[in-house]
Amino acid sequence: MDEVYEEVKVEADEQISKAKTLCMVSDGWSNINRESVQNFIIYTPKPFFFDATFSGKESHTAEWIANQITQQMDVIGIQKFLAIITDTASIMKAA
Repeated sequence: MDEVYEEVKVEADEQISKAKTLCMVSDGWSNINRESVQNFIIYTPKPFFFDATFSGKESHTAEWIANQITQQMDVIGIQKFLAIITDTASIMKAA
Protein backbone atom coordinates (compact mmCIF):
# COMPACT_ATOMS: atom_id res chain seq x y z
CA MET A 1 0.00 0.00 0.00
CA ASP A 2 2.86 2.40 0.80
CA GLU A 3 4.37 1.82 -2.65
CA VAL A 4 1.08 2.58 -4.40
CA TYR A 5 0.65 5.72 -2.29
CA GLU A 6 4.14 6.93 -3.24
CA GLU A 7 3.50 6.26 -6.95
CA VAL A 8 0.24 8.21 -6.89
CA LYS A 9 1.78 11.04 -4.86
CA VAL A 10 4.72 11.37 -7.26
CA GLU A 11 2.34 11.52 -10.24
CA ALA A 12 0.07 14.07 -8.54
CA ASP A 13 2.99 16.26 -7.47
CA GLU A 14 4.45 16.12 -10.98
CA GLN A 15 1.17 17.07 -12.66
CA ILE A 16 0.55 19.89 -10.17
CA SER A 17 4.09 21.16 -10.65
CA LYS A 18 3.81 21.13 -14.47
CA ALA A 19 0.43 22.89 -14.58
CA LYS A 20 0.50 26.58 -15.46
CA THR A 21 -2.78 27.27 -13.67
CA LEU A 22 -4.66 25.38 -11.00
CA CYS A 23 -8.07 25.32 -9.40
CA MET A 24 -8.70 24.29 -5.80
CA VAL A 25 -11.93 22.71 -4.59
CA SER A 26 -12.43 22.63 -0.84
CA ASP A 27 -15.23 21.39 1.38
CA GLY A 28 -15.72 20.57 5.02
CA TRP A 29 -17.29 17.40 6.33
CA SER A 30 -17.30 15.08 9.34
CA ASN A 31 -15.91 11.55 9.31
CA ILE A 32 -17.55 8.51 10.88
CA ASN A 33 -16.17 9.57 14.28
CA ARG A 34 -17.75 13.03 13.87
CA GLU A 35 -14.33 14.67 13.55
CA SER A 36 -14.35 17.78 11.38
CA VAL A 37 -12.25 17.62 8.23
CA GLN A 38 -11.49 20.17 5.51
CA ASN A 39 -10.46 18.57 2.22
CA PHE A 40 -8.55 20.02 -0.72
CA ILE A 41 -8.69 18.79 -4.31
CA ILE A 42 -6.40 20.36 -6.92
CA TYR A 43 -7.50 20.39 -10.59
CA THR A 44 -4.80 20.53 -13.27
CA PRO A 45 -7.55 20.03 -14.99
CA LYS A 46 -7.31 16.40 -13.83
CA PRO A 47 -8.41 16.26 -10.17
CA PHE A 48 -5.93 15.18 -7.51
CA PHE A 49 -6.70 14.75 -3.84
CA PHE A 50 -4.14 17.04 -2.21
CA ASP A 51 -4.80 17.09 1.52
CA ALA A 52 -7.30 16.81 4.36
CA THR A 53 -6.96 18.86 7.51
CA PHE A 54 -8.51 17.61 10.73
CA SER A 55 -9.55 20.56 12.83
CA GLY A 56 -9.82 18.71 16.12
CA LYS A 57 -11.72 20.87 18.54
CA GLU A 58 -11.10 23.97 16.39
CA SER A 59 -14.36 25.34 15.02
CA HIS A 60 -14.67 25.72 11.26
CA THR A 61 -14.98 29.50 11.29
CA ALA A 62 -14.61 31.60 8.16
CA GLU A 63 -11.18 32.72 9.39
CA TRP A 64 -10.03 29.13 10.05
CA ILE A 65 -11.20 27.97 6.61
CA ALA A 66 -9.58 30.95 4.86
CA ASN A 67 -6.30 30.24 6.68
CA GLN A 68 -6.41 26.55 5.70
CA ILE A 69 -7.04 27.40 2.03
CA THR A 70 -4.23 29.96 2.03
CA GLN A 71 -1.79 27.50 3.65
CA GLN A 72 -2.55 24.86 1.03
CA MET A 73 -2.08 27.39 -1.77
CA ASP A 74 1.23 28.53 -0.26
CA VAL A 75 2.56 24.94 -0.34
CA ILE A 76 2.07 24.81 -4.12
CA GLY A 77 2.60 28.44 -5.04
CA ILE A 78 -0.26 30.87 -4.66
CA GLN A 79 0.49 32.52 -8.03
CA LYS A 80 -0.59 29.33 -9.88
CA PHE A 81 -4.21 29.46 -8.71
CA LEU A 82 -6.89 30.70 -11.04
CA ALA A 83 -9.92 29.84 -8.88
CA ILE A 84 -11.10 28.47 -5.55
CA ILE A 85 -14.39 26.55 -5.55
CA THR A 86 -16.47 25.80 -2.46
CA ASP A 87 -20.08 25.04 -1.74
CA THR A 88 -22.57 27.82 -1.09
CA ALA A 89 -22.62 27.53 2.70
CA SER A 90 -22.52 30.98 4.31
CA ILE A 91 -19.31 30.08 6.19
CA MET A 92 -17.57 29.23 2.91
CA LYS A 93 -18.75 32.46 1.30
CA ALA A 94 -17.40 34.39 4.28
CA ALA A 95 -14.05 32.58 4.05
